[in-house]
Amino acid sequence: MANNEEFQFRKLNDLLCTSFNNIKYDVRDINGKIENLKTDFSGFATESIKTAFDEQTKLILEQQRALNQLGERLNELETRKPEVVREIRQVSAPPVSQVFKSKESALSEVRNMLRDDARAKETRESLYDIPEGDVRITKTQFKASGNGKKKLNQEWVEVTGYGVDMTGFKLHDKGRKHTFTFPNKFKIYGPVKIFTGKGRNTNTKLYWKSKTAVWNDKGDVATLRDKHGKVLSQVLSEPTYSFKQLR
Repeated sequence: MANNEEFQFRKLNDLLCTSFNNIKYDVRDINGKIENLKTDFSGFATESIKTAFDEQTKLILEQQRALNQLGERLNELETRKPEVVREIRQVSAPPVSQVFKSKESALSEVRNMLRDDARAKETRESLYDIPEGDVRITKTQFKASGNGKKKLNQEWVEVTGYGVDMTGFKLHDKGRKHTFTFPNKFKIYGPVKIFTGKGRNTNTKLYWKSKTAVWNDKGDVATLRDKHGKVLSQVLSEPTYSFKQLR
């Protein structure tokens, strides 16, 4: 029954749209015919002018009758539409791909959504739950959009720490093909992004100043080492946008 009501509403809606389009085209046609009436008849014989006017008048009257009929039909549709809309709203509230068979199943789905959201929030917060004096990699973006060579600063690695002197610390890719050394006496207080390209260093942004891409678009491993070479943090990032802390 609900499906039939929704079908009827869609059918009426399509008819309504078609009717409005018909009116638009009819009005445009009438305007064109009225423009034709502005023709200079000074060189025409009287009988010819009378015939032309009679033909134009006949066409305009026909168009007017058509418009009146469409207007009546639209009024009918408009009076029926609100009732149909109210019915459809009641029967089609759940998404088409997810119609719940009972109140319990709907509530269960809501609980699952809330639980998943809470887990995601917990994961996001735990990334930055770093003890003071420690530092780790918290986010990465290895793939630049479009031409990576021209958008090197769309590649970056985010390192987070609190009250850590990063002098001598290094960040490198898999196989240590590219290595970034943190500036001397640079202290980290929160998240800092290390961009591949050029730029002006700040408290929250550092620039590798590389002329080529550093990170592999198909997936790479970012490793952070302290001044003694000890691995402090290591993550694997892949094209599927997965982010896994290796240590």
